[in-house]
Amino acid sequence: MNPSSADRSPTGRSTTGASSTGDNLLRLPPRTPGPGQRLTRTAAARYLGVSPLRLGALNWLGAGPEEQGGFYRLETLDRYIAELYRKADLSDTEMTRRTHARAAQRLAALTGDTAAPATPDPFVLLATRSELVENGMFFLFKLMALFGLVLMAVSISPLIHTHF
Repeated sequence: MNPSSADRSPTGRSTTGASSTGDNLLRLPPRTPGPGQRLTRTAAARYLGVSPLRLGALNWLGAGPEEQGGFYRLETLDRYIAELYRKADLSDTEMTRRTHARAAQRLAALTGDTAAPATPDPFVLLATRSELVENGMFFLFKLMALFGLVLMAVSISPLIHTHF
């Protein structure tokens, strides 16, 4: 009795889990995005077409898509992109055209394919630059007001008059 026939069941299938031909490898399609899929900052930045540093700066300033525990939900990213198009007053047709043009890049971000080059999205870069400037200026004005208050408090203290 040869070893290959001893490992086979009466139906002709291998009982050891290995095929005698060696071609039982299954190739599954890439995981499709689910409604609750969460992405890391790097994958979310690639999905949006910006750098992870820019996405982190947006979150630090209180702008950009909502981050939940270091992850971004896919629905949140899609809503954020739609909001950027709405703020820019672009039509739904233009939004659909641009979305289809970036579909391959977004799918690569969802499947974790790092072989495909990450190309920035010019529209999202312009729109997020506007948000960075707007929120950055607000933060700068708050910082200047705080510095002014500290300067006023220190200027009337006797310590500053003894050193100058």
